[in-house]
Amino acid sequence: MFKIITKADVLLFLVLLAVGAGSLVSAAAGRTDTGYAVISRGSTVILSHPLSEDCAVYLYPEEEPVVVPGADDWHETAPGRTEPAENVLLIQNGELRMAWSTCTNQICVNTGSIRETHQAVICLPHRLSAEIRERSGAGGVDAVSY
Repeated sequence: MFKIITKADVLLFLVLLAVGAGSLVSAAAGRTDTGYAVISRGSTVILSHPLSEDCAVYLYPEEEPVVVPGADDWHETAPGRTEPAENVLLIQNGELRMAWSTCTNQICVNTGSIRETHQAVICLPHRLSAEIRERSGAGGVDAVSY
C-alpha cells in the first residue's frame, strides 16, 4: 500500500539534484560575457570588439568602421559625417544587434539581438556578417566523436 522512502532513494534524489544544479551553473558560465563581436565584410574581418564595451559601429562601404563609445544615443549617421551609414551595429549589455541598414529587405535588422557564442546577424546585400565568438583561449572542446 504505502511505499517507504529509503536512504538510497534520498541519496539518488540528492545526486540528481546536484547534477541538475551543476548543469545550470555550467550553462550560465558558458554565456558570452567575455565574448567578442567579429564583424566581416565578405571573407575579411574588419573589426573585433568586446561585448563588454557598449558602442555603436557605423559601417560605410569601402571604409574602416567608425566605432563610437556608448550605444544609447545612436543615429543613422556617424558623428562628423553627413551621409547615413550603410549599416549600424549596436553592442549593448553584452548583446549585438543590427540597428540600421540601407538594404531593402531588412532581414538583418529584424533578426533582433544575439547574445550566444556562434550566433550571427548577416546582411547579404552588403556582404556583411557579425558573429559572436569566444575570447581567444577561452574556448575548449565543443564535442568529441568516436
